[in-house]
Amino acid sequence: MKFKMIHLILPVAVLSCMATAHANDIRSVIAVNDRTIEVQMEEQLPKEELDINKLLEDNYKSPFEIDPSVEIIGVPILVENSQNDNVYRISVSLLSEYTLYRISYEGKRKRTFLTYNEQQTEERYKKRYGETF
Repeated sequence: MKFKMIHLILPVAVLSCMATAHANDIRSVIAVNDRTIEVQMEEQLPKEELDINKLLEDNYKSPFEIDPSVEIIGVPILVENSQNDNVYRISVSLLSEYTLYRISYEGKRKRTFLTYNEQQTEERYKKRYGETF
């Protein structure tokens, strides 16, 4: 009985392409205040995700999700004066002080961030960006 060796080149090529494909994800997140978060992404978000008209659509669902129980109430807004072109502000329902939150983008890896009282939040934000924020 002879055996034939079959080379599966196509699946290997597909797998190697999949391994190198890079999906956008959250790099960092910080609470700006009790109603706004700031996220830095690995890459820029698609322009259609920044369209404020999306909020008028009945079936609009933000690609960001925060738990426990925080509603995203705005589309991401590019922070123009940031040193990067991938930093966005997002309006959310009320964040509670001293709470650990988890945020994800398109259901991918969750990042955590902790909220503080108003004064501490302002101090942390100044440390990140300096006095002129």
